Amino acid sequence: MGGSRHGRAMAVVTLLAAAAIWLLTRRYFGIHNDAALYALMALAWRDPATFASDLFVRFGSQDPFSLFSPLYGSAIGAVGLQSANIALMLAAHALWLAGAWLVSRRLLRGLPASMGFLLIAAVSAFYGGWAVLYAGEAGLTPRPFAEALVMIAMALLLRRAWLPSLAALLLAAVLHPAMALAGLGAAWLILCLRWRRFAWAAPAGAAALLILAAARVEPFGRLFQTMDGPWLAGVTAHNGFLFAGAWMAADWVRVASELAICAAAALWSGGDRRRLFIAVAAIGAAGLAVSFVGADGLHNVLIGQLQTWRLTWLLALVSLPAMVLVALRLRRRRLGLAATALLAAPLVILTRPFSDKPWAWSAALAMSLIGFTLAALIRRGRQPALSRTANRMIIEVAVILPLGALGDSVINLGQDVAFALGHHTFSLDPAMFIVVRLALLAGGAGLVLLARRRPAIAVAGAALGLVAAALAWDSRTPWDRYLIAGAPPPIALPAHATILWADEAPPTWFLLRRPAYVSSNQAAGLVFSRATAVEWRRRADLVRPLVTLEDWSLKSGSPTCQARLAPMTAAAVQHVCARAPGLTGVVADRPVIGGGATAFISPVPEPIACMARGRLDVRRVSAFAYSPCVARPPGRLAPH
Repeated sequence: MGGSRHGRAMAVVTLLAAAAIWLLTRRYFGIHNDAALYALMALAWRDPATFASDLFVRFGSQDPFSLFSPLYGSAIGAVGLQSANIALMLAAHALWLAGAWLVSRRLLRGLPASMGFLLIAAVSAFYGGWAVLYAGEAGLTPRPFAEALVMIAMALLLRRAWLPSLAALLLAAVLHPAMALAGLGAAWLILCLRWRRFAWAAPAGAAALLILAAARVEPFGRLFQTMDGPWLAGVTAHNGFLFAGAWMAADWVRVASELAICAAAALWSGGDRRRLFIAVAAIGAAGLAVSFVGADGLHNVLIGQLQTWRLTWLLALVSLPAMVLVALRLRRRRLGLAATALLAAPLVILTRPFSDKPWAWSAALAMSLIGFTLAALIRRGRQPALSRTANRMIIEVAVILPLGALGDSVINLGQDVAFALGHHTFSLDPAMFIVVRLALLAGGAGLVLLARRRPAIAVAGAALGLVAAALAWDSRTPWDRYLIAGAPPPIALPAHATILWADEAPPTWFLLRRPAYVSSNQAAGLVFSRATAVEWRRRADLVRPLVTLEDWSLKSGSPTCQARLAPMTAAAVQHVCARAPGLTGVVADRPVIGGGATAFISPVPEPIACMARGRLDVRRVSAFAYSPCVARPPGRLAPH
């Protein structure tokens, strides 16, 4: 009876601690990056008369292949943008944690399952290039929903609940087809490994794809299309990480380390769990290979837009509980601790910026290969006859580099804290540092272990941690709150105005509630339409006298404060207006010299990041100026 009570207490503590860690590592900073694009698409679905002309959606995007915008747009219509965004974001978090809980409980049991679940919550499962994307991201997009449904489907598959698993995968597919493809592929391969008769689905699927492509059914008709030079150049300049050939060496090593962990887990497990590890590894590797050949080599439009390298997200995620399983199986084997340390070390080493160093990712690759080899030899009873001293030396070598990465993380965190003390804001989210995440993981694991002896104290501690995390979760700046709070636009604009506001579009979309003329945000859509890529480049060149839209790459940085905040002239504004058909007006976050501009003061300042004396600085601007394009017909003014 006492064991059952302690088991329930451990489960409660695990859930509370994981939720607290999750909220602290996925704090809410408002609507930025991809979340801003999905908010725009939801607004365009709800109010096409206003937003359908925005450059991101005008020539086509990924939106027609997802039901997310109708759901999001309906929520916006019911409760407003801010409330809809927060409510759906929290729903995504809850569903994602539920999926991770189910998967960890199917792959592991008891205390190891709790540790695997905490590991998933604490450590970001990065996938793709440049450490841009990770499973369970903090922003509101359809990806977390699709990921959660895929995890639920995998758990149901391990329970052999075939039809519910298929239903979850299909629901994921209508929200985000690319993310669901990893689950669909893994499920098919699991069935093939169990019953070979399911292999017929591969040639049948290929034939169906060719028929749909020949019939030009969207998006399959793009299978026979190729990105030409201008289109490819635009995508490469602004979304280079979409091409596997542009990834850093550390990105490839990360995939290799995840493959090694899942392969070792497959060797040390059996039945459906073994099939799952094999399927996830095979589908991830196949997706990356197809992307490298089809998108990088052949410049195929469909493969480039589908971004099949995204299939590695499931590999990155499953490798975390797989690492716990491997450690559990090897803990009492000779050389088992050495193999475990070698396989686990890259999880820490391959964190930026430490992993940028060639010797760091080279060592991580060697550790993964040697660790997998040792695990395989131990499984077959052929482990090398090493002395205790040699065994200890291997473990020490496997620990040194992770400790170096943690030390590097502590230094970078200290620098960011110093920056925050001087500028009242962090340049990076402190929770992104691996040393912070491992500290949170250690705290959660400690509470779970405490629950075995002092369940009441552990539950109370985990509950207090969750309350503290919930209070800290909303970390928006006053400016980010202002943009989406539903405040009236600060200036009166024509009903169908298209506005240029610096290099970012969210103030135009969410505060002015108008389409943006051109911005860095809209460059994310270049891969989905050649017309968008060409038009974006044309508009970016036209507005260059006022706003510089730089290429985005690993070497990108903030502009100097002197250049970013230098006054602009009314003559320069009207010169751009005369050359830019469709532009209604310009909002400047710096002085406009020469008259003709309407000044307005924001109730909260906008933080602007720029470089001063070679260091990152944050300037805050409250005074703005709106300059209408006088060459344009004034149109009908919208209510102020």
